[in-house]
Parts: sequence; C-alpha cells; structure tokens
Amino acid sequence: MRVLLFCIIVFLFSSSKSQTFNTLKMFRSTKHGVGFKYPDNWKVQESQLSSTLILLYEMSGTQSTCNLSVVNKDRNLIEDYDTEYIKNNFIKIFPKIKNITNKIKAHLGQNISVSTFESEMSLSNKDVDVKSFVVIMLRKNYRYMLVVNSPLNMFDKIVNDVNVIYGTLGFDNIKN
Repeated sequence: MRVLLFCIIVFLFSSSKSQTFNTLKMFRSTKHGVGFKYPDNWKVQESQLSSTLILLYEMSGTQSTCNLSVVNKDRNLIEDYDTEYIKNNFIKIFPKIKNITNKIKAHLGQNISVSTFESEMSLSNKDVDVKSFVVIMLRKNYRYMLVVNSPLNMFDKIVNDVNVIYGTLGFDNIKN
C-alpha cells in the first residue's frame, strides 16, 4: 500500500511539472557552428546587440527570455568563469544579485560553466524577483553565453523548456 501511495504521489508531482511540446524548433549559427533546439512556445525577437546570435521570448505569459551571445573570450579557462565572474558581469544589469551558484560540468564532450542566480528586474514598470540560468562555453577565441531570465515565480513553468534548450546546446551537434 505504501508503495502504491508513493507511486501516485511521484506521478502527480512529476506530471504537474511536465510539459508537452507540439514541435521543437532549431536555431543554428552556421558562422559559429553552435545551436540548440527550443520549444515552439518561444519566439525569435529582434536583438539590439550585435553580439546576440538569437533572442527568444516565451509566449505563454511567463515573461521569460533566452538569448545566446558570442564575444571574444576574456578568460582562457572555463574554470575562470566562476561565481565571482558571474557576479561582476551581471551586477551592472542586476544590482541586487544574490544566491549565485556555479558549477563546471561536462556537456556534450566539453566542460562548460553553469550558473544560476536571483535578483530583481523591472518588468512592466515594477520590480520583479527573477531567476537566471547561465551557460558559458568556450570555443576557439570566443565565449558563448546562454542566458535565460524568468520571473522567479514563473521559473518552474519553464524549467522543462530550459532543459530542452540546455540539453541540446552545443557545437556542430544539432541534427535536423
């Protein structure tokens, strides 16, 4: 009986966070050989920065964004893209940055830096608590940075989307 109850609880908890995707779209930069797949509830938007390869807005009302940018690398080792680096680079945008986590992980044959943090940002003329997910990858002389920003109370609603994007992010590995 306990096993059955446990299974029901696990099913209900896991299904409450599950999400079904109608289709996945694909982004690929042929110039940089980098890409990822993303759910069709994310739409490409015009970027204001030349370093941004793609800017996506989530369209179901979460006010979440995702962007992938590329710049000349400013550190030689992925291990140098640590908590201090994240804090120093994001404090200009998020002055109240807190709860920074950072790990170096193996991902599709290379080490990457994965960070999360919380802060505030102005959305619709009011300050909102946000959570950010940051992936940094190095290739040749470039630093690639994927950043997902979401209101903190909406992050659980996009976590599966983030897993799809992050799970397929890589160099020359995206297949149609």
